[in-house]
This record gives sequence, structure tokens and C-alpha cells, in this order.
Amino acid sequence: MKHTLKASLFTGLAALGLTAIVGTSTAKPAAAKLYARTTSNQQLTTDPTTRNVAFTGNNALYTKAGTLHGARVIASGASLSTLAAANTAGSNVRAYRVATTNRGSVYYKVVTFDGQYRGWIYGGTSTGTFGGGITPYATTQDATAPDAKTTFKLTDTALAQTTNNVFYDAPANTQYKVGAAPTINTLANYKDATFTVTIAVTNPRDNTTWYQLASVNGDLNGKWVNKDNLTEAKPANNSTSDNSVTVVYLDGENGTNNPVDKANQTFTTTDTSTKAGQVAASSFVNADKLSLQDFAKKHVPAGYAFVSFGNDNAVFGGTQYVEVKKAAQVKVVYLDATNNNNNPIDKADQTFTAVNADANAGTAVSKYKNSDGLTLADFAKKHILSGYTFKSFVNTDAVFGGTQYVAVVKAK
Repeated sequence: MKHTLKASLFTGLAALGLTAIVGTSTAKPAAAKLYARTTSNQQLTTDPTTRNVAFTGNNALYTKAGTLHGARVIASGASLSTLAAANTAGSNVRAYRVATTNRGSVYYKVVTFDGQYRGWIYGGTSTGTFGGGITPYATTQDATAPDAKTTFKLTDTALAQTTNNVFYDAPANTQYKVGAAPTINTLANYKDATFTVTIAVTNPRDNTTWYQLASVNGDLNGKWVNKDNLTEAKPANNSTSDNSVTVVYLDGENGTNNPVDKANQTFTTTDTSTKAGQVAASSFVNADKLSLQDFAKKHVPAGYAFVSFGNDNAVFGGTQYVEVKKAAQVKVVYLDATNNNNNPIDKADQTFTAVNADANAGTAVSKYKNSDGLTLADFAKKHILSGYTFKSFVNTDAVFGGTQYVAVVKAK
């Protein structure tokens, strides 16, 4: 009876398909996570300058396409966003490979110009455009170039550099792995080199302006220089009777009109068509772009003020007479008021000289300025001895021929 019961239970279980023995199982494990796979991975071959990009901050940078098995984050989107806003070489990026996945995603392999970051970043769904984590970026913007006839040379500061941080094969930090011209080493060798400018651009990262050079010197032709390293090369004119005028300053004090000793100047025009006896009209200028009369006013001897021109229509090969007078002056004396003793500070006195001819002894100083455009008050404050700070003006009614007293205190 027991045997029959066991047989029927086994038969019933078999009919239901429940034949598993206790302690065993035929259930399958959960399916493994499915990762994307690469369907294409190619080198980009288009013009490298068209593959300059910037991070958008929308996606992270990975060791491989972000959806592939084993991809690790190199830099988060937030970090890349901060980098993109910085004014450094690392802010600019070059894309150089492109990969697609079986899910239709496009990834670009990129590197920052300084080489600090290199990896894969999501770039959208088309291999023909940059999207997602990167966007096209123009590393230069057009700027206004100087006149093509203007000649330049290197500044003394640039010539003094011991390594070439002056001549570049492309504006600095605007193209990947393009920097200072490796063939140029000793900048002092270019002391006499001159060149003109063909193109000007601005680097928007640091707002520097760069000039591309045109030069008969083959190793400089086509090179790029920061405009701050250039200065205009003045023509080296030899003064002759055909292109120059002698400027003589006459001291009109007491009607004597005696020439001021050792004050003569020579005006030389850059125009090559002038002849001796021709009127030196205002249209003729020198290397500093000054006319004869502007030149004469600029070079009034120290301690004198311009009054008038002694003659009109001076000619080349002739003389321009300029009447001047002893300039009105005020002595500036600094008093040490640190301990309220107001003792004059030794060797600190200054002299304020008016540029105006109508300033005379006894005239109030307040409305007059010197050759630098400074009032007496501004002049006095500017020339305070190092280690002191301004406190007050002791008198406010200084006149020419008199003294302006200035109270100062020792700086803390």
C-alpha cells in the first residue's frame, strides 16, 4: 500500500513537470549588463585648424567612449566647463580621432593644447559636426592691421630676451603644438631687422594682438609677433639744406632776443621731394609726424615758455626763430609733519614750471599747468619723497616766484 502511494505521488509530480530533486536547480542567472561596442574608430584627416574646439561642460572626458565597458572618467563636465572659461593654453582643444558605437553615438578623441587633458568625449550623433561635450572654437579673431607701408622693428625689451619668446610660427597658444620658431635663437641678431605687417589677429583667450610679418629676411618672413614687442622704425634721414630747418630760440626777456645757449634744434622732414628755399609748410612732417611749428614748440628749452614765432614761412635750408621767455616757477617744499614739527625734508624740494607764457612772477598758480599737463597740486603730490604720504597743503595761495609748502607724514 505504501509502495503504491509513493508510485502515484511520483507519477503525479512527473505529470506536473516537478522532477527537481531538493538541493538542485536549473534556473538561469540574471542577464549580464549590456555595454555599447565600437563600430568605427578613425583618425581625423581634415585641416587641423578646422578641428579646434572648446569644452561645453555638458559631458565628461573618458579614457574611452563613455558607454564602452571599462570607460573611466578623466575629468567631469563641471571641471571641463571651468577649464573652458579659463584664459590659458589648456582652454583650447584639438580633436584628432572619431569613433562611433552600435548605438549611434559619436565620440571624439581630443587633447588640450597644453597636453594636460587627453581622452574621449561625447560629440553628438553625426561625424560631420561637433556637438555634445565640444563645440567649434575660433582660436583667433581678425584685427585691424597697421598701414602696410609702416615699418617696424623689435623693441629693446624684446631684443634683450635670452630665449625666443618673440617670433612664433603661429600666434601663441592658438594652434596645437605650434609655438616659438625653433630656428631662431639669438634675438640680438635681429637688432637692425625691419619688417611690415600683412595680417593682424587677436587671441580671444588672453586678448593679445599678433602681427604676421613681411620681411626680406627669410627666417622672419611669415612669422608672428605680439604687437607689444614691436615699435615703429623711424626713417634715418640725413639732414641737408633740402630737407631741414634750423630752429633757434631767442630769449625775449627785456627785449634782448639773445639766442638761448646750446638750445638750437634741427627739424628734418621725411618727405624726399623738398628742396632748399621751399617753404616748410605744415604738411611736411618729421619722423615723429610733427610739423615744423609743432616740433619747435615741443623742444622749447627747459625752464622757458613759448611766446611766439619770430618769423613766418621758414624755408628748408633756412631758420625758424622762436621767441621764448623764462618760465614762471614755484618752489615746492615738503615739511615732515609726522610729529607736528613741520621741519623741511632735506633734498626733497621740487620746482614747478608753468608752460604758459602769460604766467608771471606774482601771478596765482592755480589755473596753470606744466609741460606734463599737471597742476601745481597734482605736481606736488606726484613728487612726494618715497616713504612719505600726503597730509595737506600748508598754504593755498601760492604765486609764481613764491613757495608751495606741503605737509607730509611718514608712511606706516
